[in-house]
Amino acid sequence: MAPQSSTSKHLKSLSPAINSLLAKLRRRIRWVVLIEGISTAVAWLAISFWLALAIDYLPITFGFNELSKVSRIMILVLVSSLIAWVLYRLVFRRVFVRLHDSSLALLIEREYPHFNDSLLTTVSRANSSTDEVTADAALLDRTRIEAEKFVPYVDLHDIVTTKPMRRSIIFAAVMISSIVAFALIQPSAMKIASQRLCLLQEKLWPRRCRLELVGLKIKRENPIEGIDELGQLLMAKPGNEFRIAKGSTLTLMIRAEGDQTENQRRLPTNCSMIYRTTDGDQGAQTFKKIGAPRDGFQHYFLDEQPLRGILSDITFYVRGGDHRLGPFTITVVDEPTVISTKLACSFPSYIVDESSMRWTDRTIDWSGQARLPEGTEIIIRSASNKPLTKVYVRDRSDETMQAIQTDGKGFEFSLPRLANPINVEFFLCDTDGLVSEQPHTINIDPIEDQLPIVQTRLTGIGTAVTPDVQIPFTGTIKDDYSLKQTWVEIENSNGELISENMPVSADGKLDAVIDFKKRRQDSGEQYKLVATETSTVDLVVKADDKFNLQASPRTGVGDRYTLDVVSPSQLIRLLEQLEVGQRRRLEQIYVELADARGYLVRSKSKRAKADEKWVEPGDQPTDIREPGEEQNGSDIRQQELRLLFAQRALLQIDKSSREILGSVEAFENIRLQLINNRIDSEDRKKRFSEQIIAPLRLIATTSMQQLSGEIVKLEVRLRDLQSSLGDESVSQSADQLALKTIESSDVVLNQLDTVLNALIKYETQNELLEIVRKMIKQQQSLLERTKKERQRKAFEGLLQ
Repeated sequence: MAPQSSTSKHLKSLSPAINSLLAKLRRRIRWVVLIEGISTAVAWLAISFWLALAIDYLPITFGFNELSKVSRIMILVLVSSLIAWVLYRLVFRRVFVRLHDSSLALLIEREYPHFNDSLLTTVSRANSSTDEVTADAALLDRTRIEAEKFVPYVDLHDIVTTKPMRRSIIFAAVMISSIVAFALIQPSAMKIASQRLCLLQEKLWPRRCRLELVGLKIKRENPIEGIDELGQLLMAKPGNEFRIAKGSTLTLMIRAEGDQTENQRRLPTNCSMIYRTTDGDQGAQTFKKIGAPRDGFQHYFLDEQPLRGILSDITFYVRGGDHRLGPFTITVVDEPTVISTKLACSFPSYIVDESSMRWTDRTIDWSGQARLPEGTEIIIRSASNKPLTKVYVRDRSDETMQAIQTDGKGFEFSLPRLANPINVEFFLCDTDGLVSEQPHTINIDPIEDQLPIVQTRLTGIGTAVTPDVQIPFTGTIKDDYSLKQTWVEIENSNGELISENMPVSADGKLDAVIDFKKRRQDSGEQYKLVATETSTVDLVVKADDKFNLQASPRTGVGDRYTLDVVSPSQLIRLLEQLEVGQRRRLEQIYVELADARGYLVRSKSKRAKADEKWVEPGDQPTDIREPGEEQNGSDIRQQELRLLFAQRALLQIDKSSREILGSVEAFENIRLQLINNRIDSEDRKKRFSEQIIAPLRLIATTSMQQLSGEIVKLEVRLRDLQSSLGDESVSQSADQLALKTIESSDVVLNQLDTVLNALIKYETQNELLEIVRKMIKQQQSLLERTKKERQRKAFEGLLQ
């Protein structure tokens, strides 16, 4: 057993030849795997470079932008991950794997079968840790010797081929060579690629076409000169943002550089705008050329949709050839507008009343239109919906334009002292450079100070007065604000002018009397009036207001009254003539009232019986039926005529009533003239008051009003009778009312006749007095002529 044991121990160790073979095979395998893995990783790295370059560069040839930094970081991470995976998979996982001797022996046996398993048996027996199988030492020794015999004939190139490795090396070399060639041919491009893909710098690829955004311009239907912002292009804010007012229409302008040899620029075939709105609309629009290229640039513009009436935000790019601008954003914001306006008013002193606080300084809200007193100083204070940088002010009266600086949401503007209508427009410019489409207009019309309105009349004064007259003034003197002074100017026939204050009440009522007799006694001869044929006195009431915006005052002038100065007897004769005229007027009224009574007589039926003493020829109703006309038709016509006569009578009564009241005023004026001119004729005044004025007023206000009411009732009953011809009760009632109106009209005629008799009686006396006056005047004239004749004869006697 001992020899067997020793032989077994000897076989546990391999011979140097077999060990060397296995070690060489192991090294070859590791080197081949290492070189192949590295070559593959280098090839993938080169491929990744070209792919990343294509992904980054090729889109710009179609007008897209370069990859963003985030995208390039993602590519770099992806490539790094791929190379790491390749290295792990093809290098680290294979190179550092444990290669057992038995596996290497099996690999050799498969390539060299003439070993006849001797190498595998020897290696396996040598690597075995236990003698699980008892083997003959001599046999094992012979197996080892046999294996060693074929070791020199083993070629490792046959076992581990280098073709895949060579292919990887060649492919890697080709890929690296392509990169090297690219770097040699296009060093600038290689530099940009390295900066962008490796160093992640924001270096842009050069373009053959180059576009520039000139700017956006807001189109306005009615351009306004003098506003700088309207003619300027909108420039992009940080973040390539343009801000416009909602509803604006824009013109987008760009330019392309071309036709320059040094940078080999070329013009794009066309340029387009690619857009998307927040409403979900998207599309593209092609720019239009502006003329021909000039100075190496071709200009383009676009004013089509979506740039018309913009209501939502727009994101857009501009693309032309291999160049792409953007993204740009058009943000819709509110237009600068005025949300409130107040007018700080300082009113002129001529209308301010501190006691009542009227027209004191105040601030009023602007409501779209204002009318303020002339001379008012105004400061416009307006608030806007957004911050402003300036406000353009245009005066429409002279079309001048000025700019006022402002900051914050509002502005102030002082207007000149209000003298003429003001029409100013405010164009607001905000911090976004936007100008309001519609101006904020302020229209203020001045309320011109009016002349005082002097409305006066002389009460109880005619066209002639006596020297001792007292002249009553009544009426109103008013001003739109307040009066400064009121007075009356008196000018006599000598040309002397007297001014006398004439105060009025707080409500402008005038009730004053100028008593020339009393004034003459108190103030002297300047109030003396002389009764001659040409003597007159002129009176006019005047008033000044407190208007102080000009040198001369505003004076209101009333009616000028020119009165003849006559003696009391002359005035009495004039008043007697007026009395005669009024008597004739009353006689005409009497005739018209008699006609009205005739209409009332014709309004009664044929069977109605009146008092015979009042019946005149023709008063009895007659049959109006035409030959051959039926009784029914005749009755209808009869009732229509009765109604017509009643209506005529009513119209005449109303007319005569107003005329009698006019006569009452005329007689009252005659009576007052007697009083105001101090005519010593108490009987005459009493007669006017008791026998003429009072009876006439009673007739007009009582008797004739009662008669009118009765006629109205008769008219109503006659209308009822037309609708019921056969109603006997209605017919009798109508007849009774007709007889009653006739009786009332007779009463009125009797009353008016009494007044006329009184007037005729005193008119006869006045005529007798006038005859006596003429006789006295003739006697005085005769005495004067006799006196002159005697003087003449006596003078002639002296000469003889």
